Amino acid sequence: MGDYNMDIAIADLDELTDVLGRQVQRGGPSDNKSVLWVLKGWDKVATMVLGGNYHRRSVGTWIMDRDPANGVSNRARDMLRSLEDYHDMLEKHHIRGGDYFDRADKAVMNFAWGYRKGLKGKKENEYVHELQAWLNLSEDKMMQEEVFNMDRSL
Repeated sequence: MGDYNMDIAIADLDELTDVLGRQVQRGGPSDNKSVLWVLKGWDKVATMVLGGNYHRRSVGTWIMDRDPANGVSNRARDMLRSLEDYHDMLEKHHIRGGDYFDRADKAVMNFAWGYRKGLKGKKENEYVHELQAWLNLSEDKMMQEEVFNMDRSL
């Protein structure tokens, strides 16, 4: 992938961490809409950076009903820190994968699993349905979906 995709990924990740930071300050993200926005945003960034089949693998993993890793008191704050650290590595050093990416990806996965564990009934069904619909999008269609502000201008 070219530098153009890298620049867009950095800008999108910047928006993701800014919005997530405000949500974390307010105790969130705590509803389906805001959680799904974070997950979709990370999926788009990671797909731009890594390419390949990241989209299918990641969303398929997020749908699973699993227990998140223990030892993290605030999964949203941990996810924010991991995404900010990865943003710095991507922006300053153009390092696409590696430990910082893996930590961010794992933090997003644990957040998704932890969030789902707290859902019941209709709210859980809606969450899983929305993730399944996102998963069913081809990578090209997924990348055309408007998630970030920049998506509106492309």
